[in-house]
Amino acid sequence: MSRFRSKGKERRERKAEQKASRRRQVPEFDVGWRKVPGDLRRWNQLIGAHRAALGRKLAVTGGTIIAAFVIGLLIAPLIVEFVILGRTPVARVNGAEISHSAFAATRDFTRYRAISDLNLMVDYRDGLPAEDIETRALIDQVIQDRRIDLLSVDFTTVDDMVVSRILQERAAAEGYVIPAEVLDAERESQLTALDLPVAIGAVAPESGDPRPLPERVDEMLAYLGFDRADFESIVTGAVLDRYYTGLARDAVPDASRQVHLRYIAAPTEEAAQSVVTRLAAGEAWDDLAGELSTPERNLVDGGDLGFSPIDLLDPFYTGAAVTLAAGEVSTSIAVGEEFHVLLAVAWEEERPLTANQIGQLQNTAATAFRSEFMEGAAIEYLLGANGIEWADRHGLRNVGELDATLAAAPF
Repeated sequence: MSRFRSKGKERRERKAEQKASRRRQVPEFDVGWRKVPGDLRRWNQLIGAHRAALGRKLAVTGGTIIAAFVIGLLIAPLIVEFVILGRTPVARVNGAEISHSAFAATRDFTRYRAISDLNLMVDYRDGLPAEDIETRALIDQVIQDRRIDLLSVDFTTVDDMVVSRILQERAAAEGYVIPAEVLDAERESQLTALDLPVAIGAVAPESGDPRPLPERVDEMLAYLGFDRADFESIVTGAVLDRYYTGLARDAVPDASRQVHLRYIAAPTEEAAQSVVTRLAAGEAWDDLAGELSTPERNLVDGGDLGFSPIDLLDPFYTGAAVTLAAGEVSTSIAVGEEFHVLLAVAWEEERPLTANQIGQLQNTAATAFRSEFMEGAAIEYLLGANGIEWADRHGLRNVGELDATLAAAPF
């Protein structure tokens, strides 16, 4: 059969053998970057295999450069924003800056804690007997208030950070050192939300975790990806706020100068001035009060305000009341759409305060203290809509990623 083989077929087989032989003899070309410029200059002198290796080198390198350029264009805005805006302050306190990065971390921790608090209250409410309607309604109101607080968490976080900075500066200037046990108690509170049951009238639960506090705090910080310095700043600020406002509350005395007031409300200024004139002419207070009184007012207080410290009087009354001696009557006072006339029944210089009055005065003192030290500091608020948007994208993590159950309940 071999005598009848085609010559064309034989030629094709010889060419294939020669081609395979040449392929085995062609060396592998290592095209280094140092050789590329010279190889390109003598391109026409290169054999085919060398040209192919050089072409592959240039193609792969060019593709890598193009891909890196495209990726760079995509992530460059985020990188620039993180580097520049991340360090842009959300506020300045006496020249010291609070950065977006610190704000974002603290804001996310605050949000995480708030949702934990909500879940605690929901669990407590659901465990109450169905007939305990009053307590359930109280807890529902606290839950609603806390949900509303979440809507303003950005700006409340900035305020808390500003207050913390100011109080830390004040403590350092006064040489006040927070006792270690007080710091540990606040760390425990931040860890377990022990303050919440007090707000709803419940007994604070025990931790139930026998591990040392530092170990549990480390575990929480690692879980949240939260910086220890930021956490300690929250702890210190909360302790100092409670300490200094406590000093302001403790300064409220047990007794103070008080005035016993009565009032008559008239629908017009002319009617109120007529009351003043008729009282001066000798008409009885009770007669005029009865003439102008309404069933609604009689059900409330009958026009008798009793004894009250000046600081707790209605702001409409304060200016006139301090000028009245016992038995004197004021001129007409505009109160909303009505006009009131006051009678100072009596003054007592050191009248004991009721528990309710002490509580109100303590709250007033704490508010006044905070306003005073805030006004005494140089504060610049720089957080805007762009800052909130940046914090949303560059905070710790989304709350839902922290704990799915916390994100799901009670919303």
